Amino acid sequence: LSRALSHLGKVGGAWVGTPQRMGMKISPKKIELHYNVPLRDHSGALIFIYNKKTDSLEIEARFLGGNEKDRWGIAKEKAEILSLVGFLPLSKPIQMNGNEIHIVWKVSDQQSAASILEFYKLLAEMSLAHAVGNYYSPLEEFITSQLRSSSFAVLLSVLTWQRTITGFWGMLDSAIEREKNYQQVINTAKDLIQTDPESAVRLFEILVEKDQGYSEAIDAAKELMQIDSRIARFLLMRLVGKGQGYQEAIEAAIHLIQTDPRGVVWLFEMLFEKGQGYQEAIEAAIHLIQTDPFEAYILFERLVEKGQGYPEAIEAAAKEAAKHVSQVDPSSALGSAIWLFEKLIEKGQGYEEAIEVAKQLIQTDPENATRLFEKLIEKGQFYQEAIEAAKQLVQTKPWRAAVLFEQLVEKGQGYEEAIEAAKQLDHENASILLKTIVQKADGVNLKFARQAQEILDTL
Repeated sequence: LSRALSHLGKVGGAWVGTPQRMGMKISPKKIELHYNVPLRDHSGALIFIYNKKTDSLEIEARFLGGNEKDRWGIAKEKAEILSLVGFLPLSKPIQMNGNEIHIVWKVSDQQSAASILEFYKLLAEMSLAHAVGNYYSPLEEFITSQLRSSSFAVLLSVLTWQRTITGFWGMLDSAIEREKNYQQVINTAKDLIQTDPESAVRLFEILVEKDQGYSEAIDAAKELMQIDSRIARFLLMRLVGKGQGYQEAIEAAIHLIQTDPRGVVWLFEMLFEKGQGYQEAIEAAIHLIQTDPFEAYILFERLVEKGQGYPEAIEAAAKEAAKHVSQVDPSSALGSAIWLFEKLIEKGQGYEEAIEVAKQLIQTDPENATRLFEKLIEKGQFYQEAIEAAKQLVQTKPWRAAVLFEQLVEKGQGYEEAIEAAKQLDHENASILLKTIVQKADGVNLKFARQAQEILDTL
C-alpha cells in the first residue's frame, strides 16, 4: 500500500488537480484510503483498498459528471482493452451510468500501481478534453504502446475494439510475422467469415501478402460473395495481385455487373495487369452500356489501353455520339464517348468513325468536335476536314479555330487558310496564330511567313 501511494504524484499536473486525501476507513479486513482529484467542472476520485487477510491491493477510480462525447464509454472501453490483454487486470466489472463510472484494478506489484495511476491521469485528461469536444491522443498512444509487442492471441482478444485501437492491424500483422503460426491465423479467419467478415478479409489479406493461405482465401472469397460482395471483391483483388484466383475474380466481376459496376471495373483492371479476363470484360462493358454507361466507357478505355476490344469500343463510342447528334438522348454520356475515341485514336484505331462524329458535332458541340480533330491532326489524319472545320469556327468559336489552325500549321498544313482566318480573328488569337506561322513556315511555305509577318506588323 505504501509503495503504491508513493506513485500518487503521477496523477496531478497539467489539467488534472493534485489528489487530496479525503478520508480513511479501517476495519479488521481492510484499509481504505480515499482521495479526491479535482477536474474542473467535474470530479474524480481514487480509492486504495488494502485487504489485510490476502495482502492484496486494489485501486478504484471514479469519475463523476455528465457523459459528454461519451467520455465514460471511452474510459470503459480503454480499461477493458488493457484488462483483456493482461496489462492492467480489472478485479470486477466496470460500473457506469450517465453521470459516473467506477473502475477497479488489481495491483500485482509496484510497477502495476504506477501504470494504473498513469493510466488514470490519461483518462482524467481525456475526460477534460472530451468535455470541450477535443480529441486526446496521449491516451491512444498509451494503449498502443502496451499492445505493440503483444501476441496474436492477445490481440485477437481485443478484436471487437480494433476500430478504436490506433494501428491495430499493423500490430496484428507484426505479431503474425513474429510467430509465423499461419495455420492458426487461417483457422481464425475462416471462423470469422460469418460473424465478422471484414476482419476475416483483413486476416486473409495479411496471409496473402505473406504468400500463405491462398486456397483458403479463394474459398473464403467465394463464400463471402453471398454475404458481402464488396469485401469479397477486395479479397479477390488482393489475390489477383498475387497471381491467384483469376477465374473466381472473373466470375465475381460478372456477378457484380448489376449491383456494383465500379467494382466490376476495379476487378477487371487488376485482371488486365495479369493479362486475364479480356473477353469477359468486353462482354461486361457491352452489358454496362445499357445500365451504367460511365463505368462501361471506363472499362472500354482500360481495354483499349491494353490493346483489346477495339471494334466493340469503336461501336459503343459511335452509337453514343449518334444518340447525341440525333437528339435521341442529348444528355447522353457524350463526353465519355469522345474520351474513348481519343484513346482509340492514340492506338491508331477508329479514325474513320471519329472523323464522322467530329464533322457531325462541329456546329452543335464544337468543344467535343475539336477534341477529336486535334487528336486526328496529331496522328496526321484528315487535314482537309480539319481545315474546313476550323474555317467554320472562326466566327462562332475563334479560340477553337485558332487552336486547330495552329495544330495544322505545326504539321505544315493549312497555311493559306490560317492567314485568312487570322484576318477575321480577334487581336489575341490572331497574334498567336500568325506568330506560329512565322515560326513554322519554311521552304515552299516561306511566302506565308512573310504574309503573316506583314499582318502582325499592322496589328
